Amino acid sequence: MYSISMAIVDYVPVFIYGYAMVLLRRFFNPMTNQFKFVLLALGSFGVFFAGFFKATYKLLIALHIAEVPALSNLFLPMQAVSFLLCGLFVLLIFCQRNKAYALAAPFFLNYKMLLVALMVAGVLTFDLGLAVLAAKRKSKRGMWLFILACFLSLMMGYLSGKDFTLAVFNWIAEIINTLAQLFLLLGSIQLLKTEKARKA
Repeated sequence: MYSISMAIVDYVPVFIYGYAMVLLRRFFNPMTNQFKFVLLALGSFGVFFAGFFKATYKLLIALHIAEVPALSNLFLPMQAVSFLLCGLFVLLIFCQRNKAYALAAPFFLNYKMLLVALMVAGVLTFDLGLAVLAAKRKSKRGMWLFILACFLSLMMGYLSGKDFTLAVFNWIAEIINTLAQLFLLLGSIQLLKTEKARKA
């Protein structure tokens, strides 16, 4: 079902995303209080490890070591809730109030489409929020890179409803996901450059 090359390629967007989040953490550092930082940290770590676990699941099968369904089953609920937290973080950046916000603990639901909807809502808010921030800082390139990342991430949401036992859908998803995270990384680099130039 999974080849070794496919499993290894699955790690690429995970680490690209991880590096992009490190850069965004630097960018957002002056704007975050402790509560907002926790939101971003939980969200970004959740997305990273959801992807890491899924790639590890594929690699273990490809190497004929073991099939650990928990690694795959965690993917959708972890990503849905984590992207939502990232989206909430960006929303709070736009809020001027600094008081703490009470958030209800997220429930891990069994309804796949609801989880996909949560993930899509989080991706839309996060990526488009970053695009707005880039536009406000006169970084058109960064804005379009975040919009492209958002569009490709939404395509991943659409593909999540497809039959991933077929190799063709896995490869399509790998390519789209890698491109999405690459655009996110490039947008993050551009945003950080613009911010440094603005402060110089």
